[in-house]
Amino acid sequence: MKTLSEIIESIKELKKYVKLTEKEEKDFQKVVKVYPFRSSVYYALLSKKSKAVRKMLLPSAEEIENFQELPEDPFNEGSGRIVRRYPDRALIITTNFCAVLCRFCMRKRNWKRPKFFLNEEEILKIESFLKENPKIHDVIISGGDPLLLPTDI
Repeated sequence: MKTLSEIIESIKELKKYVKLTEKEEKDFQKVVKVYPFRSSVYYALLSKKSKAVRKMLLPSAEEIENFQELPEDPFNEGSGRIVRRYPDRALIITTNFCAVLCRFCMRKRNWKRPKFFLNEEEILKIESFLKENPKIHDVIISGGDPLLLPTDI
């Protein structure tokens, strides 16, 4: 991917690169009412050659089967930037933005929120938190895609 301007977010744009089956098109229209779609041109083209990439990329009706019965946050991570499941680890949520929205993502709830990136103030708070919790020896940088963070922070 050369730039983020090569992002696809609609079925109309996607169909310029990928021929969809009738079922794929129907599922796409249904699912994007609940969860958005985003792909790079590269992954769209790759999905023509790989069934695995196609499954990861294209919305499937299975995503929204019984979704109203499931908790929005199944892992109870909350909306903060630090997630703790184990006493010796911390997961840092840096952004909710990804160039490709993988259909299996466990943080889909964040796709519906306005785009956010960790800012300098939050980084300082996280640094203080880590210093105050010396039992933490593993820090996992996650998101979204942390490699898409602005370089000026």
